[in-house]
Amino acid sequence: MEKTNEYGLPETICQLIDYIEGTYTGSKADNAISVTTLLEAPLIRTLYAENKDKIVKDYSNYLSSLIGSVFHEAIANVTSGEGVRAEQRIHLPMVVDGYEFLLNGEFDYADNNSVKDYKHTSIHTLNNAGITAKHEAQLNIYRYMIYKTEGVLLNRLSNIYIFKDWYQSKVGTYNYPPMMIQEVERRVWEIEETEAYILERLRLHLHSPNSCSSKDRWEKEGVPVVYKTSKKTGVKSERAAKVFEAKTPQKEIDDYLNGQRVAHPTFNFDVEVRPAETFVRCRQGYCDMREFCPLFNATKDSE
Repeated sequence: MEKTNEYGLPETICQLIDYIEGTYTGSKADNAISVTTLLEAPLIRTLYAENKDKIVKDYSNYLSSLIGSVFHEAIANVTSGEGVRAEQRIHLPMVVDGYEFLLNGEFDYADNNSVKDYKHTSIHTLNNAGITAKHEAQLNIYRYMIYKTEGVLLNRLSNIYIFKDWYQSKVGTYNYPPMMIQEVERRVWEIEETEAYILERLRLHLHSPNSCSSKDRWEKEGVPVVYKTSKKTGVKSERAAKVFEAKTPQKEIDDYLNGQRVAHPTFNFDVEVRPAETFVRCRQGYCDMREFCPLFNATKDSE
């Protein structure tokens, strides 16, 4: 991988990014797969293996992860107590359909009863069910790996979010977090459930290396959206009054409209269809392999 410095970041920042990358302790064997990669689309892993020497990435694209890495390092340096471990990597061989994978992952924090994972991310992450589901799965996989390697079964899982886009001025609006750090408890899966999930993901990577689902691409179905317009001024609200699920029955939509028209007689309520969105993750720049992706590039060629 080649790095560029298009925006002229200070040399010390570039050196720090290189240093943190150099401290990676995961296995680089062909059969190795990290927990993070396990949860990703197999196509991303395939494209990285095929194109890793062609990738060009600017240092500026590492800044968000750099802040998270520095935070993790600081936590590891101050964490102490009986049974407490921080930034500890685990390697666990797992055989699926005759092929042995080396599953490896580094949990942020564990004690005698819990596993915690820190995320430096956007507030909007909390409203993205697909991403938070991966966060829950990641924690349960760490719990499984600790159980298999240490024989210890931990009973509490949580994510600690550090919001990079939190503003004091927005506190009190739309369930906005009261501070820039929030801990969210995650459901603890049965060990058998976790093992079945891991094996299912490993089989997907083994047998379908070019797989990338609509969920992986963050695709959105077209959905019915209700807007209200003032009868007096003719001004349409910029915010949707209601966003329905994609396959909401028409009767449910009609019942909502009739109720709103009775409750708010000075407004018109109308339904529009918000268009479907494809390859959202690629279009928003959140997939590093988009340049090499045949699926995404095929859609660009047809536009």
